[in-house]
Amino acid sequence: RKGRRLAKLRRLARSADLVAFDCEWRPSSPHCAGVHVLQLAFAKSRTVYVMQVGHLGDRMPVEVLQMFVRPSCTVVGFGVGEDMIRLRHLSGALSSLDAHRDIVDIQCLAGARAFLME
Repeated sequence: RKGRRLAKLRRLARSADLVAFDCEWRPSSPHCAGVHVLQLAFAKSRTVYVMQVGHLGDRMPVEVLQMFVRPSCTVVGFGVGEDMIRLRHLSGALSSLDAHRDIVDIQCLAGARAFLME
């Protein structure tokens, strides 16, 4: 069963053109500690993964890592600044991750919408 879920995650990450993400960590952990929980929501399949990164160790599927920097995949998040710092520590494959080029931060859009609704 676990193998099937991992295979599905790999397929979704390879073919994703839109994915939302969020990272979680212990409040007391330093920036270099990385990510403890990675949440991914794949738009087309309406599938959500919540992964305990610490349990994966260095076995994070390469397809997931590549998804973050693949030009054909739009990755969105909310307030991604700290998430980006921690993701870069997750893997060398993400060291070139650029928040302005690779990730769409919807925080400013949400703030503008809230302002318009008042």
